[in-house]
Parts: sequence; structure tokens; C-alpha cells
Amino acid sequence: MHPRLTKFFSGAVTELRGAYEKSEGSPSPCMGSLREEGVRRAIEHCLPGVARLCEGEIIDPYGGQSGQIDGIVVHSTGSALATSPSGSRIALAEGVLGVIESKSNLTAQWNEVVHTWKAVRTLRRYRDGDNQGTWTLGSPHPSDAAIPLIAIGRTGWKKPDTLMEKALELFQSHGTSEAPPPVLVIQLEPAGLGGVFWKDNNHYEPQGIIYDEDSRGRTLSTLWWMLTSRAQAMMMTPIKWTHYLAP
Repeated sequence: MHPRLTKFFSGAVTELRGAYEKSEGSPSPCMGSLREEGVRRAIEHCLPGVARLCEGEIIDPYGGQSGQIDGIVVHSTGSALATSPSGSRIALAEGVLGVIESKSNLTAQWNEVVHTWKAVRTLRRYRDGDNQGTWTLGSPHPSDAAIPLIAIGRTGWKKPDTLMEKALELFQSHGTSEAPPPVLVIQLEPAGLGGVFWKDNNHYEPQGIIYDEDSRGRTLSTLWWMLTSRAQAMMMTPIKWTHYLAP
């Protein structure tokens, strides 16, 4: 990684650790929500410039509805309706780059991550034959119809194999015949990640890594890479307005 990016993302990890520490001792609804200003600000630093982070719910053109989600990453061209600038939003699936689930302790709160994944994994962007949107980097991957999940926790597991197994658990529980979206599990102490990424249309690769302290920034740089690549690959996805607005 470029030395400048190493410094940037290492600092971002330090900032995010501090934000989690400040939230400790708060009432559970405050501590567990991305609305907590420090956690939100630290994560936003690692998002691509064309993305914004909001809370609310996601709906899709097939009648799907996620329920309340604290971290929705929306493309700048995507639609996310709200009654006020800081209010809870209704995000249309076509503009959602991913969902971020933030936890203090991934080990203790893993069931909550799974619960959020169950709400998100059934949602689908509109796709109709060859009318799959305007793409800048080739044809869309089959998994692009679904919405990725990124789980971030201050603490987690000690072994990289466990991180990989947790990411695979989410990936393989997608529950449809379609290709599951990428899944990323990040922990800050010890710094590490588990992820499942597509290598091509037919092969995916699970990963599990525990980093030394000097390489801690690679956790959040992977988040940035994953969302930036997704944003760059897709300029827009057509919205089937008749599905959303029909009587």
C-alpha cells in the first residue's frame, strides 16, 4: 500500500477505535447506532467520494422492505427520500452500494449482524434482460443485483480462520439461486478481516487475515476499495418506477 495511504488508513482505524471507546457506557440504543457522531465520522472518512452514509430503510421494486438500518451507503445518483436533511431515509435498492453494521463486540453481538443480514439479503435491484444500467467497467456481475453487507466491530476473534468462517456463513446463507454479493467482516482489536469476494462469474475467494499493528489500516482500506470499486463499476442502475409508483 502507498505510504501515504498507510498513514491515512492507520489514522482512520485509530480514530474509529477512539469513537467506539467514547461510546462505551452509553445506553444501548446510542452505543449500537451509527448515529453516534464519532463512529459515523470515522467511517465516512473511508467511503468513496460518490457515497453518502445515512440511516433508514431500503425498499426494492418487488415489494421488499428491510426495516430500520443504521448504516446505508447510497451512491450519489441514488434516491434516498427524507422529510428533513438529517431525518431517517427511504433508500431505493438501485442506489445502495452496501449496508454497514457497526458493533462494539462482534463475538457477543454476532446474532444482531445475522439479523440485519436476513433483512437485507432478500432485497434486489431491478434487472430486466439486457437493460441492466450504464456500466463503466464491463458487464455487471450476477451478484450486482444484491446488496453487500459490511460488519465492523471494535473487538472480535483471535484467529483468521474464524473471521473467514463468519464471512462465509453470511455469504452462503444468502438463500437464493442468484450469486450472493460480497461480504466483509472487519474488526479493529485485534485488527483483522474476513471476506468473500468474487474472482469471476463462477469463482469466489474467502479470506481471513489478522494484521499486525503497523498494518491495521488495511482493514479500512479494504472497505474503501470494496465500495469504491462497486461505485466505479456502476454509474447507475435503472429504476423501474412503475413498480414503485403503480397504484
